[in-house]
Amino acid sequence: MKPWTEFDFSDVVPEQVAEIPGHLAQIAYPEHFKTVMGLFLPIYKAKERSERALALTYELIELNPAYYFVWDFRFEIVRAIGSDVFDYKLVGLTPSAPAQPETSEDGEFVNQFTLSKSKNYQIWNYRALLLDRHNELWYRGEKLIVSMVLEDDAKNFHAWSHLRWVITQSVKHAPQAFDAVQLLADCTALLLEDVFNNSVWAYRFFLLKTYPSLFDIDEELKLVTAHIASAPSNESAWSYLSGVLDDKASSTTAATSSAVQFALAFQDEPLALQFLAEHAQENVSTYYSLLAEKEPFAKSFWLAQVAE
Repeated sequence: MKPWTEFDFSDVVPEQVAEIPGHLAQIAYPEHFKTVMGLFLPIYKAKERSERALALTYELIELNPAYYFVWDFRFEIVRAIGSDVFDYKLVGLTPSAPAQPETSEDGEFVNQFTLSKSKNYQIWNYRALLLDRHNELWYRGEKLIVSMVLEDDAKNFHAWSHLRWVITQSVKHAPQAFDAVQLLADCTALLLEDVFNNSVWAYRFFLLKTYPSLFDIDEELKLVTAHIASAPSNESAWSYLSGVLDDKASSTTAATSSAVQFALAFQDEPLALQFLAEHAQENVSTYYSLLAEKEPFAKSFWLAQVAE
C-alpha cells in the first residue's frame, strides 16, 4: 500500500483539530498528527471509501492505535473496495501442516500489528470483523496467529478471548475447521508447560463445554488431581476441580466422592480445606473452622460460613 503522502489531497479542505484555548488539560497534538487528522476528518465525514482514505487510517493507527472510530472506518473501507485482507486459499494450510497465511498487503499490516501490539483490543476486534464465516482456512489461520502471540505472552487475555471466539464461530459455521480431540490434546500439553497458567485451565473448561463429547469426568479427575499432587498450592487446578464437579451434565456422586477422598490428603493446604468445605458431605463446619485457623486474615468470613 502506498503511504498517504503519495496520494493527491488537493481537493480536500483540511479541518483544524479541535483545541480549547486555555484548557487546563490541553492535549499537545504533534504537528504531524494535526496534518493527517486534518485530512482524515473531511474524508471521514464524506464517507469516502478509497485507497487514499485507507492510507490515512494506516497512518493514524500508527500514531494512535486506540482510535476505535478509525479502525471502524478502516473496516468500512476494506469492505467497500473489496480488499482480500486474508487470502488463506492461496496456501495449503492444514492443522497438521500449519504455515504462515498468505495475505494481501493490508493483511500483512494487520498480522504484523497483531504480533507487535497484541495487548491492543482494537486489533482483535478488527480481526473478528474480517471473519470469513465459511472459510475453514480462516479459522485455522486465526488460531495460528493466536498461537504465535501466546508463544510470546502465554497469558494474553485478548488472545485467549479471541481464540475462544474463533472456536465458537467455527462450531456454528465451519465445524470441520478444527479437530476437537487435537484441541484438547494441545491444551493438555500447555498445562505441562505451565500448570499455573489459569488461562489454560479456563480454556480447557471452555473446550469441554463447547465439545461435550470430550467430557470424560474420570479422565478429567485423573488429569487435575495429578497436577494438584505436583503443586498443591495451585489455586487454578483446585478451581478447575470444583468446576468439573459442579457441572451437572457430567458430574457423578462417585466422582465427587473420589475427589473428596483425594483432597483429604492435603488438609494442610487452605485450598484443599476450602474444596472439602464446599464438596464434602460431612464435617463441613470442621473444615471452615480449620480454614479460620489457617487464614486468620479471613477468620470472620470462614466462621460466618460455619454459622450458616
